[in-house]
Amino acid sequence: MANFLKKLFSSNREDHVTSFNEQQEANEEVRFINHGEHYVDLDRIIGSVGKYYDFDSSFRPKKQISGKRFTEIKKAIRNGTPLPPVQLYQIRHDFYVLDGNHRVAASKELGQGKIRATIIELCSDSNTMENLLYMERQTFYEKTGLEEPIHLTEIGKYKYLEKQIEKHKNHLTNISGKEPDFAKAAKDWFHTIYTPLTTIIKNGNLINHFP
Repeated sequence: MANFLKKLFSSNREDHVTSFNEQQEANEEVRFINHGEHYVDLDRIIGSVGKYYDFDSSFRPKKQISGKRFTEIKKAIRNGTPLPPVQLYQIRHDFYVLDGNHRVAASKELGQGKIRATIIELCSDSNTMENLLYMERQTFYEKTGLEEPIHLTEIGKYKYLEKQIEKHKNHLTNISGKEPDFAKAAKDWFHTIYTPLTTIIKNGNLINHFP
């Protein structure tokens, strides 16, 4: 109760982005996975590791830190000057800035869609249904290389899709005589099989009849 009241009081008193440390406390046992460098949607960057009080809830720098450095970063982005990737921690679908708060804030202010980042994900080892499904989903994305969202609600179904992609991969091999890699087969499967079928399901309003 004390921690809840502390967070509630803090959220009412301060206008700042989410604190990474508060979110991490909710995950008792975690392991770190280095995903390397990727482009990340700026909308998914919601907080900071150490400087969350320096930015408001929209990730705009507060007056006391909005100075020459921030102006120079915005100028560099406008001119297309290459900047080093920001460093992010990931908890589930959200990201927190470890290094590069000003670059994130400037990119958001200028209406950029994505930002280059190195990502380290914190994954919970507790065997809850939610965590198991999340880990299965992440493994599927890493293996297939797909970026399009496929949200399943039952454990084991992502492995079923992997088997479908493997069959599609064999089909492509029989047609062309050349074996594609799994990621290429997954992309072809997504566009030629998965998307048309899900479109038929949506257009036929089947989801409402069979939720």
